Amino acid sequence: MFDFRHNSEFRNALIGLAAAVIFLGVAALPFVLNWDLMQFGFGVAFLALFVSCACFIGFVFYAFRAWKLQRILKGQGVLAHWKYDRRFWEQFVNADIHEERQNKRGLWMLVAGICLLVSIIAIVFDQEAGWIIAAVLLAIIVITGILAVVAPAFTRRQRMGRPGEVFIARNGVWLAGELHLWEPKFLLFFDSVRLRLKPQPVLVFEYGGISHYSYRQEFVRVPVPPGKLAEAKRIVALFEKQ
Repeated sequence: MFDFRHNSEFRNALIGLAAAVIFLGVAALPFVLNWDLMQFGFGVAFLALFVSCACFIGFVFYAFRAWKLQRILKGQGVLAHWKYDRRFWEQFVNADIHEERQNKRGLWMLVAGICLLVSIIAIVFDQEAGWIIAAVLLAIIVITGILAVVAPAFTRRQRMGRPGEVFIARNGVWLAGELHLWEPKFLLFFDSVRLRLKPQPVLVFEYGGISHYSYRQEFVRVPVPPGKLAEAKRIVALFEKQ
C-alpha cells in the first residue's frame, strides 16, 4: 500500500493521468460532435492529443518516482533514517536557506550582467530593435530577481511546516517531503557525496540530469544529527565504493 501522507509523487502521477484522460476526451470531441475538421476541428484534436501524450509521459515519470519513493519509505535499500528535533531542524533550515539565497543571488547577478551587456550591444548596433531586446532582457532580469527572492522563502515555509526527517538510500534522498532521486539512470546521474563539517556537519549530495536539452547540476544538503557523525562517514564510504 502507498503511504499517501508522505508519497506526494503518487498524487502527482494521478494528476498527470487525469489530465491525460481529460485531454484525450477533448481530442475526440471534434469527431464526436462532427466539427468541421478542415476549419478548426483537426487543429483542436491534434493539440489536445499532443497535450494528452505529454501528460501521460508525466504520469509515467511520476509513477516511477512514486514507486521508488515507496520502496525507500519501506526501508528498502536505505542506508540511514534520521529524525531531527524541532530546534535542530529549524537551525538547519535557516542556515540552508541563507546559503541558497547567496547562491541564487550570485547566479542572478551573472544573468543580469549578461543581459545588460547584450542589451548595450543590441542598442549600439540597432537602436530601434535594440530597445525592444533591452526591454525583454530587462523583464528577464526582474523576473529572475523576484524568483531568487521568492523561491528560498517558499522553500523555507514548506520545510518549517514539516517534521525534520530524512531517508538516505543508494538511489536517492527523501528530506522532509522533498525527493531527490538519481534514477532512471539514462536521465539522472549520481556524482558524489561529501561530508562538510563546518559550520555544522552536513552531507552534501551532488547529482545531475538532462533538463531542457542541457545538463543541470543539483545539490541536496542533509544535516547530520548529534551522535551520527560516524554513520555519516560510513555513508560517504559506501557511496565511494559504488
